[in-house]
Amino acid sequence: MSSRRLPVLLLAVVCCPAVAEDRPTQRDLVFSRDGTRLAIDTTKGVVLWDVQKQQKLRVLGDRFKSPAISAAFSPDGKWFAARRLWSLSNPPVERRWPPIVYGKWGPPTAFAADERTYLATTPQHVFRVDRDVPAGFVEIRDVAEGESFDVLAGDASGKKVAVAGMKDERPFLELWDLSGDEPRRTVVLKGHVGGITSLEFAKDGKRLLSGSWDETVRLWDVASGECVRVFRGHVYTVYFAQFGEDEKTVRSGSYSGEVREWDAASGKLLRSRTKQNSLAAVTRDGKRIAWSAGDGKVRIERLGDGKLLQEIDLTSLAEPVE
Repeated sequence: MSSRRLPVLLLAVVCCPAVAEDRPTQRDLVFSRDGTRLAIDTTKGVVLWDVQKQQKLRVLGDRFKSPAISAAFSPDGKWFAARRLWSLSNPPVERRWPPIVYGKWGPPTAFAADERTYLATTPQHVFRVDRDVPAGFVEIRDVAEGESFDVLAGDASGKKVAVAGMKDERPFLELWDLSGDEPRRTVVLKGHVGGITSLEFAKDGKRLLSGSWDETVRLWDVASGECVRVFRGHVYTVYFAQFGEDEKTVRSGSYSGEVREWDAASGKLLRSRTKQNSLAAVTRDGKRIAWSAGDGKVRIERLGDGKLLQEIDLTSLAEPVE
C-alpha cells in the first residue's frame, strides 16, 4: 500500500479464487519501513499484523467498502493512512481533517518522509496536512477538467511533492515545490505512456522512482526532470516500485505475480520471484516477502529461498475498530 497504493494504487482486477461473501478478501499489502508490521487491506477492514510476534495488532474499520487505494505507514511507524489517518496508539485514534468531500474511492494517501506531512487527494484537490498542527492544511493544486489524480509521494524534507494522474486519457507526472509561500510546479516528467501506479523519492530527494501500467519502472533525476534509467521486463502492469534499504537496488511487482529486484546503477536484473495471481509486498531489507492470492490467507516467506515463515489466516478476524 509506500506510496503505492491503483490509482496510487487503484488495484487492477486480479484473477483470484472465488471466496464466500463473509470471508475477508485481501486487496493490498504494505510493510512498515522497518518491516516489523504488515498492513493487509481486506473487504472487512485493514488488518495490522505484527511480523515479529506473529500476531494481529488490530483491525481498522472500512467505511468505504472499497480498496484503500494507497495505504501507507509513516516512516517512524507511529501513523498509518488508509482512507483515514490513524495514530497507532492503543487504542488507535483517527485524525480528523478540515471538511473534505471524498469520492467513491476515498483519497489516495502518502506520507512525506519527514514523518509529519501527510499527502492526499480528493476528486477536486491535492493537499498536504501537517498532522501536528490543527490548521495545518495546505492545498497544493486543483484538479482541472479532464484530470484525475492517482499517485502522490513526498520527499524527506516535506518540501517536494510528486503528483501523477491522467489528463484526457494521457498520464502526467509533476514535481511541486512547497518551500515558498505558495506551492510551485517545478518540472513535468515525461516518458511513461501508461497510467502511473507508484512513486517513491530516494532518501536524499534527488531521485524519484515510478511504476506504470506501461510495464516499466523509471528512475528520474529530480533537479532536471530527466529519466536516467528505464527498467524493462515486466509483462503486465507494475503496481509497486521501491528502493532497497541502501538504495543500491530497486524492487518492483507486477500483476503477473512477478516481483523483480534490479541493480539501481546498471538496471541489471538481479533476481525475480513469481506466484501467479498474487499480489506482493517486500521489506526494505529484502529479506521477506508477503504474498496474497485472494484465498483468505497471506503468506510471508524468505525472499531468497522462498521458505515459508508465517501464514496469516484472515477468516478469524475480530470486528474492526471504527
